[in-house]
Amino acid sequence: SQNVEEIAISESKNVLSSDPTNLDALTNIGNGYYASGQYDSALIYYDKVLELDPQNSSGLYNKGLTFYSKQDYAKSMEMLRQCISLHPDNTDAYIIMGDNHYSQDQFTQALVWYKQAYDKGARNSGLLNIMAYLYGQQNQKSEAIRLYKETLQLDSSLVDVYNRLAELEPNRADWYKKKAEAW
Repeated sequence: SQNVEEIAISESKNVLSSDPTNLDALTNIGNGYYASGQYDSALIYYDKVLELDPQNSSGLYNKGLTFYSKQDYAKSMEMLRQCISLHPDNTDAYIIMGDNHYSQDQFTQALVWYKQAYDKGARNSGLLNIMAYLYGQQNQKSEAIRLYKETLQLDSSLVDVYNRLAELEPNRADWYKKKAEAW
């Protein structure tokens, strides 16, 4: 039996047989290969998207994400910079730029990119949690606490966040530990 990615690739290839320049179909094929860990195949399809539309936000972002997944940080950041310059509201591109720096232990630079995504409205527990952690590492406790609390508003099941808050706010540590144990 075929998995979801194989079915999506197959359906999109059917679309391409009658419409070889269909950007959605090309992107979907790339995404299917990406999801199944076939990064080089994904890049082939993202390149086809960019051949047809060199400024395509999805093509640039997905190519940057794929290079990041391959740990080719220089190429990833190059693609993401293009994406951000052409599509400054693509908050996912800022987050992956931050991830590129974080993966290379460039924590101050990572936080710069994460903060830009946050300032543009990006809100997910992963982003908020990592920002809080980095602010804590920089000894900016009040900002770390604020972001950890915002993280819990999005996902109250993150036990590690309660434990970090217990460390940052020792006067409320018992309460945080009870919340953590409840999960």
